[in-house]
Parts: sequence; structure tokens; C-alpha cells
Amino acid sequence: MGADFIGMMVVGPRELDKSVEVSNKAAQRLKEFITGFLAIEELNKKVANKELTNEETYQEQLDKVYDETPELLSLEEMSEGGWCLEYKDKEMMFVLELLDVWETGSRDSICRWLDDDKKVVAAGDMSWGDEPDGFGYRTLKHAEQAGLFPIFKLG
Repeated sequence: MGADFIGMMVVGPRELDKSVEVSNKAAQRLKEFITGFLAIEELNKKVANKELTNEETYQEQLDKVYDETPELLSLEEMSEGGWCLEYKDKEMMFVLELLDVWETGSRDSICRWLDDDKKVVAAGDMSWGDEPDGFGYRTLKHAEQAGLFPIFKLG
């Protein structure tokens, strides 16, 4: 047994669209993710405190949250979304961090150009089972989790 490398690789345009329109769209998407996360957290508190009535089942309430925020990820993926609270009311800061990792990299990431228009960014670290905590890895993972990849044409 030993440590394994845990990381992610993302392919996208050589330069991300930094326009105000795209950045605002990404910030809005993150705001929706945070709103959904908080709604699920609130629902879980109600369950824990036995505040739901017989008419309000957990699934009905959860369906309502998903109806109001259709872009939410699965409940399992959302349970790992606590990181987003750091960016509540500072969504654009996260967007700028993502642009920075893509453009200039970080200590735990590398990039290679695939051709004139595309590049791949990889980030990660050796691990004994826990997730890497490097800035590049966390930023890419959280951007994917929050649904920002399609906005910036990443995949």
C-alpha cells in the first residue's frame, strides 16, 4: 500500500472568455449553487429537528428545492458543497480565481497546449485517501461541481 495520485484534467480553450457577460453568468450560476446548497442545509436541519409535518415529507420538500433551482447537482454531490459558503456574496471572487488558475496556473497544476486553440490543465497531489487540498485542484473541482464548466466551455 502507498499513496496514490489524485487529480483532475480539464480540456478547454487556450484562453477563457473573460467578458463581463460570461463572468456575470458564471457568478450568477455560483450564486444559484450557493442558494440551493443553503436550501438543502435548511431542509436537513428541519429533518434533524423533526420540524416537517406529515404533509411535508422530506422528498416533497427536496423536490421543491430542485424545482426552484433546476441546475443543482445530486444530493450526494451537494453534500460536499460546503466550500461554497466561503464565496457567499463574493461569487465574482471565485470566478476570478478560476480564470487565474486557467491562465497562470498554481503550484499544484500544470498545463499543456493541445493546439492553437485548446489546452489541458491538470491539478492534483499524492494522497493517502483524502482529497488534495491544493488551490488548483480545489478550484477546478469546485468550478465543475458548481456547474461553471459549460459556461467557460471546459470539459
